[in-house]
Amino acid sequence: MTRRVTLMCFMILTTFTVTLTPFSLTVMALGMGNLEVRPLVKPLWVLALTNACLNPIIYGFMWKSFRLAAVQVRNPKFILNCLIPHRFAIYM
Repeated sequence: MTRRVTLMCFMILTTFTVTLTPFSLTVMALGMGNLEVRPLVKPLWVLALTNACLNPIIYGFMWKSFRLAAVQVRNPKFILNCLIPHRFAIYM
């Protein structure tokens, strides 16, 4: 179990580094006045946004609890239960 968690953390950290570092370096170069990197900003922004798309995929493959919760959320009864206001809400 510990090895699996370590592997998942390593994958999340690697994905974060690979997808966000190029964009961060480009924006930093742009801030220092290097206008030659301006055409790279949009493609690297898209690459940076893929980090948000890849995280759920990594969690889904590596974490059983995440997979079970994802299946539960896709259940129509779960969605309807969230949308219908409860009459006797205790948490108010």
